[in-house]
Amino acid sequence: MKKTEMFGKSMCVIVGVVFMLVGINEKNKYSEFRKNAVEHSATITEIEKRNDNSKVYVKYTVSGQEYKNTLGYYTSGMYVGKEITIYYNPENPNDIQASGFGAYIIFGFGAVCFLAGAGWIFAGIKRKNLKQMLISMDYVVHAEFESVDHDTSLKVNGKSPYKILCRWVDKGDSITYLYKSENIWYNPSKTIKDKGITTFPVYINPNNPKQYYISIEQIEEKVVDLT
Repeated sequence: MKKTEMFGKSMCVIVGVVFMLVGINEKNKYSEFRKNAVEHSATITEIEKRNDNSKVYVKYTVSGQEYKNTLGYYTSGMYVGKEITIYYNPENPNDIQASGFGAYIIFGFGAVCFLAGAGWIFAGIKRKNLKQMLISMDYVVHAEFESVDHDTSLKVNGKSPYKILCRWVDKGDSITYLYKSENIWYNPSKTIKDKGITTFPVYINPNNPKQYYISIEQIEEKVVDLT
């Protein structure tokens, strides 16, 4: 499941890059269109609101002839009867652009996807490096098992991960620390109960107990292929 999770994060980055490139391309096309386009006014005649793609219809008159067309975007400030500025191709008045706003929306969506995916990947690398550092320090405490938390805020292929929650009291300063494991893509509750597990080894930084890694090797099933 970890490979699937990484694949999902990588795809988020790739999709983000693609949308940003499309947004840049659309902005360039709009800028090129504007070089010879004629500025004109149009009236919004109808708005079809949809969850995925709302449509805005406008009408305008060029040289005594009325044209009806659709815009390439919708904003909450639009309403039927509103006058807006459009730009049309003097050689083909049916060819219009209202603004480069659509390109910014596409680019913005791509940027959000890219930053989210890159942030998740960076956080994963950071956690991996921290884990390796803590294991090399070899300072282990045994934290009491508290519960299993189902993290429904994250979904991969329709599944949400579980986290093991443990509690450890530093007898030196009497501070209680609550530790959470990495994502586990199955419910470990039954395994913990069947094995009678009451504590989990936790690698911590003795200089900063907030840096930790919970070892869950005792609940991970090991399969040996004898064929």
